[in-house]
Amino acid sequence: MKKLWKIVLVGWLGCCLPVYAGEFCQTLKTCQRQAKAGSAVAQAEMGLRYQTGEGVRQNVEKALYWFKKAAKQGNPIGLEEVGTAYYRGDGVARNNQKAIEWWKQAAEKDKSSAMWWLGYIYSRENDGVTIDKKEACNWFKRSAELGGDQWVNGNNPSYYELAACYERGEGIAKDNAKAIYWFEKAKEHAGDEEIDEIEERLEKLRKAESQ
Repeated sequence: MKKLWKIVLVGWLGCCLPVYAGEFCQTLKTCQRQAKAGSAVAQAEMGLRYQTGEGVRQNVEKALYWFKKAAKQGNPIGLEEVGTAYYRGDGVARNNQKAIEWWKQAAEKDKSSAMWWLGYIYSRENDGVTIDKKEACNWFKRSAELGGDQWVNGNNPSYYELAACYERGEGIAKDNAKAIYWFEKAKEHAGDEEIDEIEERLEKLRKAESQ
């Protein structure tokens, strides 16, 4: 059975992709039939297909329709993607509070990328959302501690974000040793440009630790 992958917006590490692992439909017709019969997994895949234009004409409204169907059954992909649709305004009016509500439901099902989204929205300027560094770092920490299994090549962007939390001491107690640990985890999967930037920050942290 195939695995279906989808790119999402990620802040600093644009190379990081969540992987939607699981048993997906082998063909579009099979997927359509199973989705209409009530399979939440097939409904989530139909959402992904319409979202990316894989095998169908890209249509964000139809994508949202199927994501909502899957979400109503508690499917974590559906829950996360409904939230992301509200955040981006894909097929629905933008509403960050609703995005947060849906992401939190996905996070309750240990969806690492939904946790990353929550950290992202609380850590940056967003309409209707007050920056909350403590809340942001908490979500980055939960996502990072789940590891990289839910991300392509194990490249969980929360590694970097959590390291920065510990480095700055904003929203979480400053801890150079933990910042070094998580920057090292981020570096394992980073591209050349990102590695240079991480190395600079690691050098400063190590100097501070040695003093």
